[in-house]
Amino acid sequence: MKKINMSKSDFNKILYYARQFQDKSDSKSKENLKKLEELIIRSGDPSFAWEYAYKIEGADVKALQQVVIDSKNSEEAYFYARDIKGADVKALQQVVIDSKRFSSVYFFAKDVKDADVKALQQVVIDAKNTRDLDNLVDYDQADDRALVAYQFARDVKGADIKTMQQIVANSYDAGTAYVFAQHVKGADIQALQQVAIKSQNSVYAYRFARDFEGADVKALQQVVIDFKGRINENIYKYKGDDANVAAAYHFAKDVNGADVNTLQQIVINSKNPNFAYYFARDVKGADIKALQQVVINSKNPVAARDFAANVEGADVLALQKVVMDSNDIDACELFLDVKGADVEALNKIIGPNKKQRENANGLEKEFNDFVKEIENQ
Repeated sequence: MKKINMSKSDFNKILYYARQFQDKSDSKSKENLKKLEELIIRSGDPSFAWEYAYKIEGADVKALQQVVIDSKNSEEAYFYARDIKGADVKALQQVVIDSKRFSSVYFFAKDVKDADVKALQQVVIDAKNTRDLDNLVDYDQADDRALVAYQFARDVKGADIKTMQQIVANSYDAGTAYVFAQHVKGADIQALQQVAIKSQNSVYAYRFARDFEGADVKALQQVVIDFKGRINENIYKYKGDDANVAAAYHFAKDVNGADVNTLQQIVINSKNPNFAYYFARDVKGADIKALQQVVINSKNPVAARDFAANVEGADVLALQKVVMDSNDIDACELFLDVKGADVEALNKIIGPNKKQRENANGLEKEFNDFVKEIENQ
């Protein structure tokens, strides 16, 4: 049978004619319907075959199905098996299995009645992981095999949960290990947290320790301590040492059983005034004096003002000196609201600077008014 090229517009006309003839019982209408089906078959387009079988009552399901099978299109095979009454599920399933396409395998197993789940999940079992230590780029980039194993375990009735979990545990995909632990009933937290540990993924080490009772806090914390931005460097907003500091801060703040002193030392060693402030403000048991010294040494007036205003036990006058030494009028004005501030000393700086700034603003306004006046003449 000679193949023909068919556009979507051509196909829509075929649907129109088929709807005119399908409710008629005369031999001519039946003959015309047969011709229309032959055109679909000759086009070799599996999506047209599926849509025709789905929308036209009395269509030759078997003949149209062969178009899908011959196309070896796993997605259309899935749609046909799912939607068309009388479809040969076994034959269409084989198209999906032969394609080795994870998405089609998963959806077929999940959605198609009478699907052979064991045969479909074997595609996943026989495949190889797609991610290793050499290509850990983004913590949201999943290992395709681990991800579909998780989806099988979560959504497919009759899936081999234990085997699917082992596939995830053998991967370097800490993100998928985490959601497996979250959403699959009976998941082995101890086995899955090892993915975060072996992949040195500090984000998910933190999340495992934070969210799962019985997690190995000590081992997971060590991932955070060791993290230097070498692997998954772009998982944080911060880079290098700052990423390490961010991880230490969040772990100490949110994880029961965290070693606050060890994590705090990472923050102190970083000399980062912002995280020193966050740590002092948010972490129970923080060494306020040591963290405050980081802020003072940084000579950062904004961090000094925030520390003085929001950290109980802060040395307000020592932090005020940082602000005053900066000659930052905005920071000085904000410091006026800090309980215990030396208002008189602050005003000595604010006064002349404020006048100078107002004069500058007045000149700017005068200039803008002049320009507008000229332009409007």
